[in-house]
Amino acid sequence: TSPWQLSWKDDGAYTTWLTAMKERSAVESDVTVTCSDKVLTLSTCTPGGTGRFLVMGKLVKVDNEI
Repeated sequence: TSPWQLSWKDDGAYTTWLTAMKERSAVESDVTVTCSDKVLTLSTCTPGGTGRFLVMGKLVKVDNEI
């Protein structure tokens, strides 16, 4: 399962991908992600290397009340 995947055939395939990404995580989190969520992926780069570190985040609505 590639973290670079951009589209899925259906919600089930997207849910399977989300689960796989969470299982591969180096950091444990109690964040729940569903197929209706939008996910942002950021990637590091390394000079001359093939290693990468990815940070994935769930887009959430922010309440602007003060």
